[in-house]
Amino acid sequence: ASDGSTMPEVLGDTSCLVGQIEDPGALAAAMDRMFADPDYRADLARRGLITSERFSKRSFADRLAALIDECRTLKPLALQRAA
Repeated sequence: ASDGSTMPEVLGDTSCLVGQIEDPGALAAAMDRMFADPDYRADLARRGLITSERFSKRSFADRLAALIDECRTLKPLALQRAA
């Protein structure tokens, strides 16, 4: 993946960041490494699956439920201003 935009934040260490996509040499080198090194490929795949759990439906639902619970404990802004 490119190291531009939000990819480093989303992927963390689960991807081979190759620099700007406009650098075909860096992309080719990253692809060569993945094709040539089965252990590296397996490690990327393993770490990618772990990272993907952050974006699963279950993870999203759990975070949303926690946010809703937190919001329920907050005082409405109108009541805060009246106090």
